[in-house]
Amino acid sequence: MMDTNTTDAEIAAPPGTSRGLRWFVGLVALTLLVTAAMFLSGAGTNPVSEPFTETEAAARLQTGSTIRTKTPSDADYVRALIGRWKRPESYGDITLTLKPEGRGTMYVEFSTVYSLLVDDELLVDIKWEVKDGRCVFQSIRGKPQAAFELVTKLKGKVRDQKIIEVTSKRAIFFDDKRKKTKKTWKRLPDANKK
Repeated sequence: MMDTNTTDAEIAAPPGTSRGLRWFVGLVALTLLVTAAMFLSGAGTNPVSEPFTETEAAARLQTGSTIRTKTPSDADYVRALIGRWKRPESYGDITLTLKPEGRGTMYVEFSTVYSLLVDDELLVDIKWEVKDGRCVFQSIRGKPQAAFELVTKLKGKVRDQKIIEVTSKRAIFFDDKRKKTKKTWKRLPDANKK
């Protein structure tokens, strides 16, 4: 008959084995399994090891591949940024439409609290360009006019942000001149494609 004061750990352990040793052996086994899984999956390897052309760089930007061996040119960034983007903000949702000729729109749908102060929505015509790996947005005019004037007075008319990443799914900008914040935009489906 078994002693009722014996624990399950004491029953499972071979005689003379301490719990600390079993724990250490388990940790080593887990580390080996994780290392093997990373090796087999190719994690930590550079997916781009050979040189590639500017056209290939632009294609990789469009498909979401990470470029590690060459910095994309401003033209690559422009091609990759054309389209519709969205991101949430504390004051509402922003939808950005960037067109090839350096024009675009920014549509802001204000949250309930801000809509009481400003308006329900704001549509802003913008100019944009990429220069030296930075994306510069300039607000030209907006409707309703009173909301546009209030917002540009508070936030300014120009945003000059460093481009961190552009893929087929997201764009990340870093505002290193003002708030020192990173903004992530999610790509929206093209309204003209079915």
